[in-house]
Amino acid sequence: VILAFFTKYLINGQYVFADNKNLPVYLFMSIVVALFTGLTVSAQEIIKDRNILERESFLELSHFSYINSKIAVLFIMSAIQVFSYIIIGNWILQINGMLFSYWVILFSTAAVANLIGLNISAALNSVVNIYILIPFILVPQLLLGGAMVKFEDLHDSISSKKYVPLIGDLMVSRWAYETMAVEQFKNNKFEKIFFEEEKAKSRYTYKSAYLISELDTRLGRIQLQIKQNKLNGIEKSIKLINHELQKISKSKEIKNIAVPVLLGIENKEVLLESAKDVENYLDTIKTIFNKLAIKAGHKKDTKFKNLVKKIGKDAVYRLQLENHNKRLADIVLNKMEMKKIIEVNGEFIQKKDPVFMEPVSNYGRAQFYVSEKRFLGHTFDTFWFNITVIWLGCLFLYLALLGDWLKKLLNLSGKLKSKQIKIKSH
Repeated sequence: VILAFFTKYLINGQYVFADNKNLPVYLFMSIVVALFTGLTVSAQEIIKDRNILERESFLELSHFSYINSKIAVLFIMSAIQVFSYIIIGNWILQINGMLFSYWVILFSTAAVANLIGLNISAALNSVVNIYILIPFILVPQLLLGGAMVKFEDLHDSISSKKYVPLIGDLMVSRWAYETMAVEQFKNNKFEKIFFEEEKAKSRYTYKSAYLISELDTRLGRIQLQIKQNKLNGIEKSIKLINHELQKISKSKEIKNIAVPVLLGIENKEVLLESAKDVENYLDTIKTIFNKLAIKAGHKKDTKFKNLVKKIGKDAVYRLQLENHNKRLADIVLNKMEMKKIIEVNGEFIQKKDPVFMEPVSNYGRAQFYVSEKRFLGHTFDTFWFNITVIWLGCLFLYLALLGDWLKKLLNLSGKLKSKQIKIKSH
C-alpha cells in the first residue's frame, strides 16, 4: 500500500496510468520487496533449530526431508505474500492484465531469496551475523539490478557496451527487473497488438537508417583517404567494415545476395574497385530494408485502423492510456540516449530500441531490455528465458544447501586463516 501510494503520480489531481512516470521505480522496488521479505522470513529458519537438531542428531533424522520441509513452507508463504502484494499494488496503480506475469516473476525472486536465507542460516552461527550480512546481499542487488545505474555507466573494469556485464548476470534483481519491464511493455493489452510490426519496423529502420548509413560514411572516408594518399588508420576502418558486412549478410532477407569484401591496401586501384562494389552492395540492401520497414509500418497502420473500426477511436485511446506507460516505453526504447549506434572494439553496437533488438549472442547474452534471447541456435522469449535462469539459480542454491557448501567454505577459509596466523607467529 505504501509503495503503490507514493508512486501513484497524479496530474492536476487525476491519475492516468500512461502518464505515471514512477512505474519503473515501482517495478524495481517490487523486486527489492520480494528479495527483502524472502530473506527476512528465511534467515533464521535453520539457526533457530540448531539446538533441536543437535539434540536429535542421534536419531539419524533425514537432513534431506528437513531441508525440503523448510523450503516447502517458505515457498508457500512467499507465494501468498507475493500474491497479496500484487493484488493490492496493481489495484492502486491500475495495472491491468499482469497478475500472473508479475506473480511468476516476484515469486521466483522470493524463492531465490528464501534459498539464500536458508544457506546463510545454515552456515552462520549467530543471528546477529546473519542480519549484518543481509545488507551486503541486498546492496549489490540494488546497484547491479539495471534500474539505478546503467550497466554501461559502471566502472570500466566491469562494464560492457555490448552485453549486460557478467557481474550483472550474477544478480537475480537484473533478471527479474528486465523480465518485469519487458513483459509490462510488450504484453500489455495495447502494445501486444502491434508489437511484432513495431519490432520488424525498428530492426529494418536501424539497419537502413543507422548501420548502413554509418558504413557508407566510413566507406566514403576510406575512398577519400586513398585519393589523398593519407592511409593512417585505414586498415582499422577496412577491418570494421568487413566485420559489419559479414554480420549484416546473415539477415535472412538478403542472404542470397553476394557479399563483397574490402581488400587490403597493397594495391590502391584494387581497393578502390572493391570499395565501389561494397558501395553498390550497401545501396542495394538499404533499398531492401527501407521497403521492408515501410511494409511493416503499413501492417501496423492497417491493424490500428481495423481496431478503430472494431471498437471506436475513443476506446482505442482509452486502451492506450490504461495499458501503455510512456516512461517505461522511454526506458526500454532507450529514448534518452542520443547516440543510436556506437563503435566499440572494432564493431558497431546498437543503442536504438533495445526491446526490439535482434539477439546477437548464441549463449543467452544480450543488452538490457531485449525482448528475446538466443541460446544454442534457438530463440526464446525473454520472460521464459529469464525465469528459467532464475530457477536454475534456485537449483544451484538448493544443492548448496543440501551439501552445506557455504558452511564448508567458511570453515575452510577459517582454517586457512588460522594456519597463516600460526606461520606468522612462528
